[in-house]
Amino acid sequence: MTGTWGTSLLAASRSCSPTAGRADTDALEQRLAEGGPGADATELARPAAATARTAADARTSMQARRGRQSYTGERSIGSPDPGAMAVAVIAERVAAQWGAHD
Repeated sequence: MTGTWGTSLLAASRSCSPTAGRADTDALEQRLAEGGPGADATELARPAAATARTAADARTSMQARRGRQSYTGERSIGSPDPGAMAVAVIAERVAAQWGAHD
């Protein structure tokens, strides 16, 4: 069960940007693979949420190529990616509430 949740958190954090926060996601992946202390979902949720936020923030400097924002072309540079921000906010909310429900 832990592996499933941990893997899901890792995938969510990587979905925002494949390169931003890569060192963080690599560290999460290593902790999951080791399966030792700190590999449970509760402890992985916070770093995964932080990685998702880092990746979402990194997308702000990119030009949108998909979705509604792509219609604005170069004017989209400097605007946050709504999908990446949504994933970051959800991951942060999950991380904040996860420990309270153990």
